[in-house]
Amino acid sequence: MTTHKIHLHPSGETFACAESENLLAAMLRADIPFVTDCGGEGKCGKCAVQILAGEYSCRPHHHGQLDQSWTLACLTTPKTDLEIWIPETGKVSIITSADEIAAEFAPPPEITSMVREIKTIVPEANEADNSADLSRTILAFNKSGTDSPGFTLQALRKLPHTIRTGGETLFWIDTARNRIIDIDSAVSPRYGIAVDLGTTTVDVLLADLETGEILARAGGYNLQMTYGSDIIHRIISAGKKGNARRLKNLALRTINELIQRICDRVNVKREEIFAAAIAGNTTMIHLLLEIDPASIRLDPYVPAAVSFPIYLAGEIGLKIQKDAPVFIIPGVSSYVGGDIVSGLSSLDFNRKLTLYLDLGTNGEIVIGDGSWFAGCACSCGPAFEGGGIACGMRAMPGAVDKFWITSEGEMRMDTIDDEPPAGFCGSGLIDLMAGLFKAGIIDSRGRFRESAPQSKIVLQRRRKAFQIPVASGKILTLNEAEVDNLIRTKGALMAGIRCLLKELSLDIDKVEKILVAGNFGKHLNMENAITIGLLPDLPRKRFEFIGNASLKGAYFAIMSEEYRRKGEELSRQVTNIELSTLPGYNDEFIAACFLPHTDLNLFPSARSKSSSL
Repeated sequence: MTTHKIHLHPSGETFACAESENLLAAMLRADIPFVTDCGGEGKCGKCAVQILAGEYSCRPHHHGQLDQSWTLACLTTPKTDLEIWIPETGKVSIITSADEIAAEFAPPPEITSMVREIKTIVPEANEADNSADLSRTILAFNKSGTDSPGFTLQALRKLPHTIRTGGETLFWIDTARNRIIDIDSAVSPRYGIAVDLGTTTVDVLLADLETGEILARAGGYNLQMTYGSDIIHRIISAGKKGNARRLKNLALRTINELIQRICDRVNVKREEIFAAAIAGNTTMIHLLLEIDPASIRLDPYVPAAVSFPIYLAGEIGLKIQKDAPVFIIPGVSSYVGGDIVSGLSSLDFNRKLTLYLDLGTNGEIVIGDGSWFAGCACSCGPAFEGGGIACGMRAMPGAVDKFWITSEGEMRMDTIDDEPPAGFCGSGLIDLMAGLFKAGIIDSRGRFRESAPQSKIVLQRRRKAFQIPVASGKILTLNEAEVDNLIRTKGALMAGIRCLLKELSLDIDKVEKILVAGNFGKHLNMENAITIGLLPDLPRKRFEFIGNASLKGAYFAIMSEEYRRKGEELSRQVTNIELSTLPGYNDEFIAACFLPHTDLNLFPSARSKSSSL
């Protein structure tokens, strides 16, 4: 069997690929992650690579945005050694700007972190007191009013040397377990990490455990996406031999690589991270802990667990201080998970009837006023996080986050950090859909109208697609199948909102506040989101875009005992409602799969904005 050497740019990685094997399969076999949506079937276009040197063959595809030097890794086999370039739309984004972080995150009012520092002077041994070092240390703790703690083996190994340096000794205690996990003779900062483990994207935040200061935040795609873009596909994949371990390792690799990137950026050692809190939906937590998630998708949809004891980083596989406590934010049910509880725990509701919307892959919806909550999940899919859309990507530098069509028909766009356009993030896709709809290019079903400018329309797999020229001669496209995907995504959310309110005999007009959570929320154009029927047509002052509330809740959890308790209480307080069992849900979903809706009385403001109505 003839094999060839494949050299990747810009990473510099090299792997072997047989002539009978496609590039994507060889990369995954070599443990080189590459995010795709279709599992290597040539449908999503996400595995596009540029061939810089060498000969290859490629099966036919229908992705018109690729020029002659570009190909799909899943359809391409090498004939010689290759030099290939992988676009960095899946790269890690890191934020270290204090102003940018402070705009979204502020420390909790009182800091009582998961691991705290205790300063104690341990008397030297002498003839009168020749008791062991550990005995004298515990006695010193008791005299200072601290309960006798346990010691990890790693801490005990450091004890004899540290207490003999003279003066105060610093002990770092895991407050939940009352165990000393580290000892030092000099003052040095210790850190905690908060993790939002999403189905499509993962975010990590690093904070000082003493002050609450956030040093950096990083985000990237969940490498598990190679096994499916939604939780149902992940669950099915986990049931195949060896895949449960692979999925766990991919989640860990995603988190650990983000941690390492942050540490490298701010000059912190991973061993100085002494605590972690992880928020994620129920399936993601099961996969991270290698717990069989099969029952989550089977009637009566019961998970193995929704609350967990505090684990050690070493037993989970997090590459931080191995005895660091890890708090898993508890969930509610199979489909309303700890990510939602985490987000709710970071908020104050002040007895106002509030609708909480998480615009992530699973589309969770919660309504309540602080004294009660009810929630559901409507499985929106990953479209607004870049999944299933060939030109889609995360909200990161180079992503088109604003798009509009002028009255003269010219297309205009802005990108995050003014980088060259690489694709559309969620807010950009919403603007694109709204722009095409308002300009009369697509109709209420998402089909391209005959009156659309034909110079911009091409055929992809017998479906019409709209071309968007961007910098460097690249052309981004959005086809009718992808428009339909986006419409179904927004339709699932709107149907979920209406069914949840009906089940509780509540009128949408009675909702006093609507909180929109999600990474792309801060870039979202509210008017465009309402125009396409993603958000209800209510007075605009009721809306608030709160960013990644799940990550904020996990940050509060590492910093505050009060918020850890609050999360545990909320997980028991939220009433889960299973949408699939509600009469009329399918009818609501079908009605919502139009722009903006079949019932235009629900969206009076959209009538005056679109020439398609």
